[in-house]
Amino acid sequence: MSPPLSRITSRWKSTTILGVLFWSGCLVAIAIAARTHRAEASRVTELATHFMQSRDRFRIQLPDGPLRRGDAIFALDASGQWTQVGHAISSDESSSPPSAEILWYGSQPASHYGFTYCRNRGTLAEAVEILLPAERRTVILNRIAAAQRLHGPELTAAFKPIIEQTLRESVPVIQQALVRAVTAHQAEFDAIGKRFEAELINQRVVPLVRSQVLPIVRTHGEPVATAIGQEIWDRASLFRFGWRIMYDKSPLPQRDLSQQEWERFMETEAIPVFESHVDQIVGAVKAMLRDVVKNEAVRDEFTQVLQEVASDDQLQALAGSIVRDAIIDNQELRQVWLKNWQTAEAQQAMQLANARLEPLVREIGDEIFGTRETGISPGFARVLRTQILNKDRRWMEATMLPQPRREDQPAIAAIDELPHTYPLLFFADHPSE
Repeated sequence: MSPPLSRITSRWKSTTILGVLFWSGCLVAIAIAARTHRAEASRVTELATHFMQSRDRFRIQLPDGPLRRGDAIFALDASGQWTQVGHAISSDESSSPPSAEILWYGSQPASHYGFTYCRNRGTLAEAVEILLPAERRTVILNRIAAAQRLHGPELTAAFKPIIEQTLRESVPVIQQALVRAVTAHQAEFDAIGKRFEAELINQRVVPLVRSQVLPIVRTHGEPVATAIGQEIWDRASLFRFGWRIMYDKSPLPQRDLSQQEWERFMETEAIPVFESHVDQIVGAVKAMLRDVVKNEAVRDEFTQVLQEVASDDQLQALAGSIVRDAIIDNQELRQVWLKNWQTAEAQQAMQLANARLEPLVREIGDEIFGTRETGISPGFARVLRTQILNKDRRWMEATMLPQPRREDQPAIAAIDELPHTYPLLFFADHPSE
């Protein structure tokens, strides 16, 4: 007996619904998989395009700096983004000039580009430049200035008594330590002084004074000195000095008449003469100083001498030793600072500063180094790669030339000493929300 038509119809509907649900689920799964692997598919496409591009090899001269195997070459594409267009496959530093062989896979021939050799030496200055570019420095300084205007008076009132007390107690401690340090190094000072006297004073300064300074002094000072001397001589009494000197040489009891006459003459005759010529003396001194300062030979020589003294290795080492003995390693000074900055008043001042400035410091730190939510900043990532991982130290940047190079014209990398930022920085992809 065949089943009723209603049962067949019901079974057919159930099968149809199950089929629709199954295929709908398959389509949803395919869509999710396609969305999940979209980035991977994009990378595969990029890699395929990269390997399908035409490749060329050429040699480039490196006037300065090495280029290692694998060092990249970058160029700006039509959208203004940096893309890798080649890399070094070998380097020959023994040749003159040094050179490297490049594997080129850019969209345009390598002859259409000029090349600039860029490098990061890993110095602190480069790290600061990456972390704090000019725009960010301006923003940070403005924030600090705003915080200073807002909290400066309150923090100054809190810290001023502590700082003043610390300095009052520190000055005599440092003075005593400096005296001890200089006394302990007196022999070294004497040796340096004798060397400077022999090498600089006697050989350079004294001849310079004789040839350049004394003529200036004679020109402006001799007329005034002659006039003063003549006037003093006119007032001097040879008779008064003569008989007093003879009296002092005699066996008579009083023996200081010539000294008394000299003191009287200086007080009543010579000094008034000098006082009457003060304006002329001042004018002559001004003229001497003016001509000495304007003298290029004197100025250049004294500048060079002062620079040599300031840059003397032995003197710098001695100054460093004195500073270290008097300040850095001074345990008495350290105790003074510890005593003043461990008081309840100092602790309250530091807590106040922490409460007022911590938000600003955290904000600046997040901007420079990044946050937990956004990850480390691109600048900090570059510094980590350069300083810690020793990456991204050398690369070349390719710039389109107005006219291509001739076939017989070699490729030469120019050197740019200005700081450069490595063009590419790779991050882990974040899944789209």
